Amino acid sequence: MIMSKLRVELNNFDPNQYINEKTDKIKTFIQTHSFNGVILGLHSLSHCSLTALLCSRAIGGSNVYVLNILSSSARYQSKIHDINKISKIGKFKVINFEITKFYNFLLKNLPNIQFSKNLSQKLNVTSESKELSERLKMVIVNHYSDQNNYALFGNLDKTDLLTNNYVNNGINTGEILVLHDLYKTQIRKLLLALNLGFLATKTQSYINYTNSDLGLQTETIDCILLGIEKKMNNKKIASDLNININEIDSVKNIIKNKKYIFPHMI
Repeated sequence: MIMSKLRVELNNFDPNQYINEKTDKIKTFIQTHSFNGVILGLHSLSHCSLTALLCSRAIGGSNVYVLNILSSSARYQSKIHDINKISKIGKFKVINFEITKFYNFLLKNLPNIQFSKNLSQKLNVTSESKELSERLKMVIVNHYSDQNNYALFGNLDKTDLLTNNYVNNGINTGEILVLHDLYKTQIRKLLLALNLGFLATKTQSYINYTNSDLGLQTETIDCILLGIEKKMNNKKIASDLNININEIDSVKNIIKNKKYIFPHMI
């Protein structure tokens, strides 16, 4: 059986080298721009933990804050427990707080504007809008970032970034991306290297909230993206991965429709 060259290259990732290089880049960025520290909004526990640990190595945990903004604290007790446990490893600070009353008050008091073409009626969007919640959390984190001159870091990886798997201006985007150069397969290896193996469970199918019809394994998506990055044609990628060429077209269409551009990537 011929081994896929793309899978081999993807798995040749050296997490320890990455940790050292990324730590230096974060330290240089913070010093160059004279920030007092780093602030993050907790979205993905694994990605936020990685970013916080890398920042703690770079500038010290006392200068790194993670805001865990909850819509319901009762539903996320395990998440609160885990991020508090991880914060002791990196010695960074975690602030857990709930915004349920504020969020409900905001929804209740927003004016009812009668648009000529009402999108909410067309799409049957409920008041519990994930997009609104994520953006509201981003506004809150941004407030503390501006108030204290802290760099606002996001948690997106390369896979989600390229496939539009995020809410524009949501809490996981931040203003500055750190993990933008890692595919999900590589994120898993980085978690293992930083002793966060309990967060490194293998995801069989890639869950994309904006393009739910992909239906491919995470590693396969990563390999397709790597092949596109290397400017391989569809036929060559399909042959290397032993997959249908139409699956590559599906991924390429998502990339082609990508709209949001991030201002800073470390």
